[in-house]
Amino acid sequence: MRPADGERAAVVGFAGQYGLAARIVRAKFSTLEWIRVADPAAGVADDFQFKAGSTRHALQVKWSQYAGSFTWGELANAPGDRAALLPELAEAWKRLRETWKGPLVVHLCTNDYASVAGPQVGTPLAEVAADGPRHFAAFLARSFQPIRQHIARGGARWVALARLSEVEQWASAWDALRVAAGLDDDQFVSFIRDFEMSFTLADDPLLHPDRDSSDADLTKIASTLQDLVADPARPVQLSREDLLARLGWSDVLRYRHPHRFPVPAVYTANEAARGALESRLAALTGGYLALVGPAGSGKSTLLASLNVSGRIVRYYAFVPDAPDPLSGRGEADSFLHDLTLSLEEGGLYRSGYGNDLSGKRAILIDQLDQAGRRWADERERTVIIVDGLDHIPREQHPARSLLDELPPPAALPDGVFVILGSQTAGILHDSIQRVLSRQDRTVRVPPLAPDEVNKLAYRAGPGNWMLPDQLAVLVNASEGHPLALTYLLQELATVESRESDLSSRRQRADLVLADASAYGGDVEERYRGYLRAIGDDPEVLNLLAAVARLRAPVNLDWLATWADPHALTEFAHRAGTFFHQSGAEWRFIHNSFRRFLADETARVAGRVSSERDRQLHSALADSCARADDWPFYRDEELAHRFLAGEYARVLHIATPQQLRAALLELRPLATVRDHALLAALPGFQVSV
Repeated sequence: MRPADGERAAVVGFAGQYGLAARIVRAKFSTLEWIRVADPAAGVADDFQFKAGSTRHALQVKWSQYAGSFTWGELANAPGDRAALLPELAEAWKRLRETWKGPLVVHLCTNDYASVAGPQVGTPLAEVAADGPRHFAAFLARSFQPIRQHIARGGARWVALARLSEVEQWASAWDALRVAAGLDDDQFVSFIRDFEMSFTLADDPLLHPDRDSSDADLTKIASTLQDLVADPARPVQLSREDLLARLGWSDVLRYRHPHRFPVPAVYTANEAARGALESRLAALTGGYLALVGPAGSGKSTLLASLNVSGRIVRYYAFVPDAPDPLSGRGEADSFLHDLTLSLEEGGLYRSGYGNDLSGKRAILIDQLDQAGRRWADERERTVIIVDGLDHIPREQHPARSLLDELPPPAALPDGVFVILGSQTAGILHDSIQRVLSRQDRTVRVPPLAPDEVNKLAYRAGPGNWMLPDQLAVLVNASEGHPLALTYLLQELATVESRESDLSSRRQRADLVLADASAYGGDVEERYRGYLRAIGDDPEVLNLLAAVARLRAPVNLDWLATWADPHALTEFAHRAGTFFHQSGAEWRFIHNSFRRFLADETARVAGRVSSERDRQLHSALADSCARADDWPFYRDEELAHRFLAGEYARVLHIATPQQLRAALLELRPLATVRDHALLAALPGFQVSV
């Protein structure tokens, strides 16, 4: 071969090697653990290695500029001075097995096709007893692959395999392979189990799904892998995280937000709503469904606990006490990123990652098509749950709402359901509203049944000591509204803790139930009753305003460092019913009370004033700024400066130097990221 031809062949080979490796990396990203390049311990299988799941893979790549024929001789007995591949691959397998005991696949990968030319006289294939074609491709299909499958099903010793017709009819070929491999019988069987040959890979739809070599993602991965080999530091192994960092894709496989909704410790499902939803899923082949109901009716907990057949993925536009309410759960970009990542982890491959909304939208539509094919082929449905939609227009005001990026109904093939959780369907696109109005696709959450109310009462504790007629009053007073019932049970639990005498406890419970009967299931009226009891004490109202605007649970010990003692006492005494209490740390039982307090404390002349809201955020920011001994609250200053419209202060606090210093001080990464995002968006109006 002329030097120029040799150099050209090497370039083509490297391009194929790293192009294939790039496709594998992209296809396996969801389960990839590490990669290795130019690993001297892997022998000839050192072109590329990776571990995905529990399996280690080692590749030898043979790539031609123009795909041609791959022959028996190239594998097992090359003519002349040319070296056959099998001895080298067997030796590489032995070396890998010295240190790796888990699942292993040694791959021979090529874009050539297995030869269909008749065998030459005197070669092992020419001497086999098999009828029909005896070329290399026939040997692979009729003997090699069936024997590999036989070994994989239960393993066998060679003496038993040799008696199988797939070996007897091709005995001379198998004898040649055993000699070329240079392994004893047990090793040879294990090697064949671990040895996989893949041909015509340029057309493999898994590794190259309707894309061409100009794909930007593939090009970047391939060039990064080549740079690794040329790196003077000679890195051999990179973890997935290290590889993502080199690619600048650290966020590609990381959720923007966690999507786990907290189900209360004391919980029982609304069986009427669950049954209605499950019956719709059973009766329909796919498309949109909606679960609607007022605040506190149990929509989110029902959807969080829903367990139906198929693949379920969830996206929450709102999660109570989430640490990142300003970073955009309602943003279309976050929605498309997290949803496509979750679908990929459920087996629906992402064809790229999308650099903008248009790209991410195309990726989602492609995944939905894949889900439809999975249903057609395997009868496995895909159920996508998107919950908390009413929080987006009411509280978040994103730059581009996920409501505008919900896939059109026509994009949902059979076998794909999208279940929406919201207080109302009126916020949805007209095309989705029209679909939900037909075929009984909207489930409205009914009140809890009396037996469900009683079940919750017993699980929470008060049911164990209340009289039967009191339990009946509890059912009527709560009107089956889960949130109203939660507040009632919380009050009754407080009675239990304060009244050790059973008779006195039941008398006190009668008073609580009588008071609750005035509110029934109208939770907001209950909130108004609380405010009426507070009166117009400005110190208490200012404290309520601060608590309602905190983005995190409230710690009474921190409040005590700056709040008026009388106001704090009144708050702790009167508001306890509306909070989950864990020592000094209190969390809102439901976001509706926080929103009610935020609105009511910002009212001026009977209307909610945005200017008053900004003033209250500014005052809270001042309190956070003084929280030197409470770093969790100290970090909250920036968000409240932003919400107060104090954008110059935001930029002064969140300079690049201060953000870097925060990372060096090991401040939570989510906090530093939140600060960086806020500093990048001065003037953009966001509310919580």
